[in-house]
Amino acid sequence: MGRLGRSSEGVGRNAARQGPDFTPRSLDADIAELAGRQFAMVAAEQLIALGIGARAVRKRCTEGKLHRMHDGVYAVGHPFVTQRGRWMAAVLACGSGAMLSHEHCAALRRLRRSSSGPIDVTVSQRSRRRRPGLRIHRPRHLTDADRDHVEGIPCTSVPRTLLDLGEALDDRGLERACDEAELLRLLDLRAVEELLARAGGHRGAHRLRRVLAIHDPGSTPTRNDLEEGFLALSDAAGLPRPSVNAWVPLPIPAGGIEVDFLWRVERLVVEVDGGAVHSRRRTLERDYDKNLLLDAAGFTVRRFTWRQVTHAGPEVIASVKRHLDSVG
Repeated sequence: MGRLGRSSEGVGRNAARQGPDFTPRSLDADIAELAGRQFAMVAAEQLIALGIGARAVRKRCTEGKLHRMHDGVYAVGHPFVTQRGRWMAAVLACGSGAMLSHEHCAALRRLRRSSSGPIDVTVSQRSRRRRPGLRIHRPRHLTDADRDHVEGIPCTSVPRTLLDLGEALDDRGLERACDEAELLRLLDLRAVEELLARAGGHRGAHRLRRVLAIHDPGSTPTRNDLEEGFLALSDAAGLPRPSVNAWVPLPIPAGGIEVDFLWRVERLVVEVDGGAVHSRRRTLERDYDKNLLLDAAGFTVRRFTWRQVTHAGPEVIASVKRHLDSVG
């Protein structure tokens, strides 16, 4: 951001207001209003626009009203900011046209968990300036279609975010992001194809094309690390892909049951149980009732614990494979 100018406090904001009923408004109220729209963040250029000069900013920093987050970016009131505040500060630090991107934009959009490490920001300027704590990306081609806002934070569009994730994640990680985008009704495959057509040599383009060619978005939305661990074991063993968190219609009042993994043709259900959740008696009884209903409908149920999935993976997969082979 640009350096603070020498404008006098109040000039440019209150001086422009005229009329017999005019009462000068506190500049601190103006700052608070601006910060309220930006997760407690303000930029130096925005303070200049309010008529606040460098001396006034230094005074507010000394008084604990402003706290430096980046060069030219301040937290208002206190330095303890939310994740969204840190994301907003990162974007403000990189100037006009900057956008949150890659894994951090995916976290903002709830396509994956929040990422640690330097915050990813995509910029359109050709400046090579570095910013501590930020990972700045400078793609050759950006269009208005690549830009968006989420909760007021400038960020990359969903297609652009998936393209960028293609260079940061492996195939399964990208599949999961596509699954979440589909479940959240954010995935526009036509827009993705249009972006891929102009992606040129972007490093994520090949992976995104490959994932979309072989994967049906929304078909494998695992809900936790245990489910993801089992699916990884199944994929590594070359087993046919099961339906994930699938609905099994049954002749019961509820109309059916959701199961963790389903091989529909082979009528095999796999449930994976986290130890802490499934140690309670009521949960155990519900799982037993679920097994009885599935068994009565002609499904075979295999239930594995967290310990078995994480420490006895080969034996778990061998059990599943034996059943699939026996009915194949």
